[in-house]
Amino acid sequence: MPKSKNMFNRFISDDKTKQGDNVPDTATLPLVHDTEHSSHSIDQRSDQPSQKTILPWDEDNSLSEYSQKLRDAGYDSVRLLATASKEEIHILTGISEEFAELIINKAKKWCDFDFQSAATILNDRSQLIHIPTGSKSLDKILGGGIEPQSITEFYGAFTTGKTQLCIQLAVNTVLELNGDVIYIDTEGSFRPERVMQICKGKNIDPNRVLERIFVGRAHNTDIQIQLTNNVIQLAKNKNIRLLICDSLTSTFRAEYVGKGALLDRQQKLNQHMRQLSRIADMLNLAVVVTNQVMSVINSFENTVVPIGGNILAHSVTHRIHFIKSSKKPAVRHAKIVASPSLPDADAAFKITETGIKDVNASNFHF
Repeated sequence: MPKSKNMFNRFISDDKTKQGDNVPDTATLPLVHDTEHSSHSIDQRSDQPSQKTILPWDEDNSLSEYSQKLRDAGYDSVRLLATASKEEIHILTGISEEFAELIINKAKKWCDFDFQSAATILNDRSQLIHIPTGSKSLDKILGGGIEPQSITEFYGAFTTGKTQLCIQLAVNTVLELNGDVIYIDTEGSFRPERVMQICKGKNIDPNRVLERIFVGRAHNTDIQIQLTNNVIQLAKNKNIRLLICDSLTSTFRAEYVGKGALLDRQQKLNQHMRQLSRIADMLNLAVVVTNQVMSVINSFENTVVPIGGNILAHSVTHRIHFIKSSKKPAVRHAKIVASPSLPDADAAFKITETGIKDVNASNFHF
């Protein structure tokens, strides 16, 4: 099997070292997929689990009762288990939180959390495969598209194109990366008909794409968090390359009302963001979240700011502001507001019946 081109490859190696010679060299995790070396066509699915890897808890007598439960929940890596929370394990396996904590502590001893050279990290990052947006100008300011192992946030007012871009990214993930997509819909705005329009514009059978986009409707924060946890289990048999949450904050905003609930809301949001960040890193997938805004009036101007405050600002990797053109309704303006690697930049794109397209913005002003 081709060598995986991401940081998870070392995680697998670490696990094998801890497990001894009884782990076959061909053993690998069903969570890791190398698209570049895949011979699968778009109609083929990575639904068959790979050869079973012998994990430490399989041979630990004190954990034998829980071994299969952990596997069924998607914990096919020591690293994945060591970085889990006791609440997450309890939800996915039914194991008590008290015993889940003991399992996590054992997993931490089974693997080494060590330093890596910056050169190694740079080499890994140079091989990441970005998801194209459909607009070359937007891809350019994003460094090639949506970055895996990161959280990209799109925020803006109503009808600024956030959901439209999310649906376009879902289609592109299937067509360009041969990947599966998880779409958590908190506002009931996902429309499969829109997927069909985009596919027909590309002369692609829509069913080939629709079957690989898995949509979960989250009516409250608890369901939203549960659906996110379920991604780990789904990743056992799916080649998940993109996780979308549209929108991230609407359920939090609706449930936690008033200043008295602000602390509880921010604490729960912080836990959710750590959950998303860990999934992005461990499963080598891209996370895209959309966010609502609110108006802030000061002595100088009336501005809009994203919901979530500093908790969200510090949790996302890339933050992009969407603005709708007042002159041309189909045109949107995307501006990078914060990023650890991307310079401040902006781009224009348009929303058409067949998807996201470039717009000639050389002489265009918003």
